[in-house]
Order: sequence, then C-alpha cells, then structure tokens
Amino acid sequence: MKPVIIWGSECKLPDGKGLSFGGQHQKADDGRPHTRIWDGSKWVSIKDELHSKNPLQPYHDNLWKIRTDIRDTLGKARYIFFEGRELKKEKAFLAKEVNPSLEKILEDLRYQKRALISLNKLTDYSNSQLKLSLELIDKVIASIMPFAERTELALLATIRQAQINLELASEKLDAEPPARVCSKIVYDTKNKMYLIFGGDHYEYLTNDVWVFDTANKIWMQKHPKESPEPRANHRITANGDGTVTAVSGYKYAAKFNYSQKPYEYVGQAKWTYDLSSDKWSGQSDQKLFPANMRVYRAERFLPEYYMKGKRPNAKENEAKLKSLPVNTWIAMNPPMKPQKEQRGRDWGTSVLDFHNDLILQWGGGHSAHGGTDTLHYHISTNRWEQVYPVEYCLGLMGSPSHYPCGYNFNGHPWIIMHAYKSYAYEPALKKMIITGRNVNWSMSHDTSFYLYDGLTGAWGKRYPLHKSMLYVQYYLKSRVVSGPEGLLYWNHNRSALKLNTKSMQFETIKVDGTLPKCGTDGGGLVYDSKRNRMLMVTKPWKPMGKGTFLGNIYSLDLNTNKLTVLTPKGSSKLAAAFPFLREAVYNPEADLFLWAGFSNDKMLAYEPKGNRWVLVNVKGKAPLGFSSGHIYDAKRKLHFVATGKGNVYGLRLDLSQANLEDL
Repeated sequence: MKPVIIWGSECKLPDGKGLSFGGQHQKADDGRPHTRIWDGSKWVSIKDELHSKNPLQPYHDNLWKIRTDIRDTLGKARYIFFEGRELKKEKAFLAKEVNPSLEKILEDLRYQKRALISLNKLTDYSNSQLKLSLELIDKVIASIMPFAERTELALLATIRQAQINLELASEKLDAEPPARVCSKIVYDTKNKMYLIFGGDHYEYLTNDVWVFDTANKIWMQKHPKESPEPRANHRITANGDGTVTAVSGYKYAAKFNYSQKPYEYVGQAKWTYDLSSDKWSGQSDQKLFPANMRVYRAERFLPEYYMKGKRPNAKENEAKLKSLPVNTWIAMNPPMKPQKEQRGRDWGTSVLDFHNDLILQWGGGHSAHGGTDTLHYHISTNRWEQVYPVEYCLGLMGSPSHYPCGYNFNGHPWIIMHAYKSYAYEPALKKMIITGRNVNWSMSHDTSFYLYDGLTGAWGKRYPLHKSMLYVQYYLKSRVVSGPEGLLYWNHNRSALKLNTKSMQFETIKVDGTLPKCGTDGGGLVYDSKRNRMLMVTKPWKPMGKGTFLGNIYSLDLNTNKLTVLTPKGSSKLAAAFPFLREAVYNPEADLFLWAGFSNDKMLAYEPKGNRWVLVNVKGKAPLGFSSGHIYDAKRKLHFVATGKGNVYGLRLDLSQANLEDL
C-alpha cells in the first residue's frame, strides 16, 4: 500500500494542534508509527521524548525481552511435543533446550521484580501502574516451571498464558499504549485530554482506555471496573462535558466461510465513558465486560487446536511411512487440519526444513487465508502445528491483493497475494527465507527478504533485496531453491542470483547466455545436486495454467556460469499438454526431476541421463495445483505433497517397479 502509515487515527484541533496514534507503519521494524503531534504543518514523532522521561521504560523493555525468551522457549517445547519422540529422547531434549531457558527466565523475572520494588520517587500514576505490573509478574513467576519427563499440554498452555501476562505487565510500564489499528482518537475539551478506546492488534481485540494529557505530555491508562465489549473500528464522540460516547464497531466472527469476512457487527448500543469517574454506563440490557481485556479468535485459530486428539507418536507413524506401498500416492490424513472457516493456505508451496524434520507452509493471500502464520507439518508424527494465534490483515479476506509491506506489531511479515516458490530453506542458516514479499496492484515494493526459524516459530531479521529482484509482480514471477552455498534465485527479469550467507546479500550470477523469463505457475526451478546446475522451465501465462510449454530446459552450470538450452526427447509432444511446472523436485537416488499431479496415474519427469521427457507410472493422484507444494525427503526417500487445505500425500518411488514411458 502506498501510504507508509495506514489504519491509524489523527485528531486535529482548531488551534492548529493535534495528536496521532495507532496504525500500521510499513517501514518501521516494530510496525508502529508511535505517538505523533501536529506542529501546524506536519506530524512529528514524540516517541523518544515520551520514552526518555518515563522512569519505567527500561523495565518495560527488559520485560519485553523476557517475554520474547518465553515465546522462543515455548516454541521449542511445543516442537518436541509434536515430534512425539520416545521418553528418553524427549526428556533429553527438554533438559538441554527447554528447561535451562525456563530457569533463566525465572531468574531474570525475579531480578526485574526486585529492581522494580526498589524504585522510589515515582508519580502516583507510575506507582499505580507499577503495582499492577508487579501483580502480573507474580502470576508469571508462579506459572513457569520446568517440564518433567514429557511436555504436558497443561503446562504448554500455562506458559503461553504466562507470555500473555508478561506482555500485559510490560504494557503497564510503557510510555505509550499498546499498538492497535482502527481506534479513533477524540479530544475532550473539558479535561484537555485526548482519548482512545479499544482497537485491533490483528490477533486480538481490546477494550482498554488511554488518555493523553496535553499539559504534561503523558499517556495514562485508565482502569474502569467494567467496559463495553472489546471491538475496533467503532464510532466514538467527545461530548464536550468530560464524557465520550462509543457505538458500533466490529468483533471477530465465530464462523465464516470462504466468501465471508471474519468480522461481526457489535450492534448499535451506546456506551458513555466519564473521564472524571472512570466509569462506563449504557443501556441496562447491555452486558458489561472486564476492562483491559484481550479477546482472541475461536479455538481453531489458536495453537491449542492442533494439540487435540491422541498424543503424537513418532514410532507409530514412522512404521506407517516405512510400510507405504511403492509407486502409490497415499493420503496421510493428519488428524487436525485447518478448518474450513480459516480458508486454505492457498497460492503457497511447501519447503523442507530437514534440520528440524519439518515441512513448512506459508500460504494465503488472494482471497484465501490472510494470516501471517506458517504451518509446520511434523513428518515423523503426521501432525500439523500452528505456532501462534492467527493474525488477519484488515479487510483483505476475499481481496486479491494490497497486503501491506513490512512487519506487523508482532514482528511477522504479512502474507502476499501469491507466495508460491518465493521462499525456500537455507541450510547454512537453518532458516526459511522469504525472498518475494509484496508487489500489489498499486506497485509498491517490499524491498526486504525475511528469515524464519522453524524450531521456535519466530520471524527474525530482514535484509535488503538486490535491485534486480524488484520489478512489477516480482513475487509472482520468481523462483528460489536451496543451493549448495546459498539460496539460488531466478526471475522474470532474466536474472539469476545467489545468496551470500555471510554478507546476507544476493549476488548476481554473471550468466554466459540469455536466461528465460520466469512465468507464474508455469515457471519451475530445481537444483541438480549431482551436476551442480540450475534447471529452469517456463511457459507464458494463460488462465488456469494453459500456456504453451515448448519442452525446453534451461541449464545453468554453476561451475562455469554457462547457460545451455536443452531440448529433451519428447519436447514437441509437451506443447499439447498443460503440465503444472512450478513444483519440481530432484530425486537423487533415481536421478530424476519429477512433477507431481500430471495425470491420474502418471508423473511427468525429466531423465537427464537420456535427456528425455518421460512419464512415471504411479497409482493414485496427489492433487497438486495452485495451492500445493511438492518436496522430496532424502532421509526417508519419500515424496510428499502438502495442499493448502492441510491434506498430505506420501509416495515411495521405486523405479525397478515403475515403467518409464516416452511421451
């Protein structure tokens, strides 16, 4: 989106002053524009001024760091739960990776508590906020404890709540209100204060009240006993007598289908808040809620949904995988999958994080799932894992494009219109990297690539893309795959690049020859590890992938950087077919490059030894389409296809029992 700051609120006064707060900043590392004042000609940030004069700000920052430690440690604990390992191995993992971190977190919390208790010469407001923060810190300390021999569900849930409580504790010490969108600012002339109520944090709604004292330039959180239902995008009006009135707004819908928005109207009930008495009042038939609430989406949008059912068991599932019949696609039927109301992770792909034995799927956008979350498929146990609550981008469920650039409030990059093959796993860094972020129809670019940790489920630092990677629809028409010394990249701009994992820069490969243009679904890139080369196939885009493919393969030798155009035997016959070229994988044992989903009983393959296109006879069909990913698991010598709906299919390929047919 072209405006750098979106979905925020501004309030300008007749005397030339004004206040702005909230919204999404598409270039800031924390996604926030923070507090700004109007100086008569422009908006000026006063974040640094507010933070510097707040004696509690360093403690807010310290608590937030501990909160991040809890998040990452919880990610590791949840990971080992879904891995379903035998008792001895799980216990050893907890002892090494989880429990020492939990003990350090407790130590750090107790240190911060002692430091906070020792503070003096605070204002009455700061003292009251400090007291509330300490109460929450005590709850966190009481709820965190090391795991015993197993990762128990109850303790996982308790630690996730501890993370939330620590977020709330840190917010009490902040010089500014928590981030939010769709929360209008109003100005009360009687008390000379600005006021905000509620708003959307993307994964939760709130009903808190904050006022900005213009005389002292300070934000203060209010604490009414009860409040209206959490909401966002409501109408709020200052009445001029020390009260404000709020009405309408939206809340999260409990259920919705593919064509519906994930929001519900809260109704026309009027609520009046009195700044002096710190009290809400409304119609007698309207329900009041506790103040300062967070309301998340329904359970199926939370990590706990995927923990339901039988405890994951690697021994049982690995036995099932070993017994898969040869040359037959078998539906794995994972027990907990994304529900229909979440929409599919469409327009995505799948990548193999072989260090953590995971298939990672980041998809959505273009009328599909609008969340930032990456689903983890644990191959060893046939279980999907969701690492954090679903965060939906505003108003874009059912929309073809226009997702924001940058990070959201939780440090997660937004999904894009089509994410397929714009991300891959980087073995040297042990991270998934997203290279193609956002070019929407307004042609605004996200100029960064982003790192994702499959073990903790945390997004990390971003780095600048190479200038040749920025052009119209670059995320649609580019491909990236794992290479021997860094990710390999090819795009519609006829560019080939390699990631230098030390400098974290993409470097141009000076190609001897002219690269083809990468298509959308019709462009495929795969790395040939036996011959150290990039193989590229492409065809012009036409609706439903029906562009003509001439059968040529472009081979880029990474030893010499020389490009060779191959015309395998059978190429002329492919022109009449409509192969879906995007999802190609290399099977080194068979020395074949394979495309799943070609027909009901055949897979399209390229045999380099004979330089020919062939068909591999298989039974069943993996429904590979616009929203599925195809990977090869060298550890188990299995092919997997994961769809945007959470269906997973496995194949054990045995060429001794599968005839290779010429086209």
